[in-house]
Amino acid sequence: RSCEKALLEHIYRHGVSSVLVSRAFKIYGAPGESRVDFKIRVEPEARSRRDAEASRVRMQFSKRFTDLQDQLAAAERDHTQDRQDMDTQVREELLSIAESSFNFAMTQKPPIRVPGKGAPKNRMHKAARLSAPDTDEVIAQLRARLQSAARDYNIELHAIDDRWMTALNKIDEVSMVPRKSDVFTDVVAIAWVA
Repeated sequence: RSCEKALLEHIYRHGVSSVLVSRAFKIYGAPGESRVDFKIRVEPEARSRRDAEASRVRMQFSKRFTDLQDQLAAAERDHTQDRQDMDTQVREELLSIAESSFNFAMTQKPPIRVPGKGAPKNRMHKAARLSAPDTDEVIAQLRARLQSAARDYNIELHAIDDRWMTALNKIDEVSMVPRKSDVFTDVVAIAWVA
């Protein structure tokens, strides 16, 4: 019985072993496992978690990119339409002036103007000229917002990558001490060999 107690005491005092642990992933190494082997075993979990987080960010930014690209396309369509309207109105105004000049030259009478016929065209022409710079400014702002979103996206992806690489490289060594209640003996025998 005293030999059994001595063996238990020896195992309790000298049976300490250390294992590697990654607290971020809650993965424990096997006794005697090298740091390199442990890191290789933890790496797929780190990659999986990093990819899942990057996928969420990708989806979030994808909607933002799509919205901005749709707004930019609409603004460019409006800009093209404004330019076409302005060109059309300039041509109409020039034709109207040419027609009035031709009629005056042919009849030697001042043209009879219908009240309000030229004024709305002139107002529309001025409105088109005024709206063109507005659409240029809107397009420039949307392009800047799109570039800013792309920068934010890249920064976010780099931050995710850095965070998971740091977690992967944080490996601690933990000592495991057996409890006396965890050591069982069935038979203790001493033999002498000569």
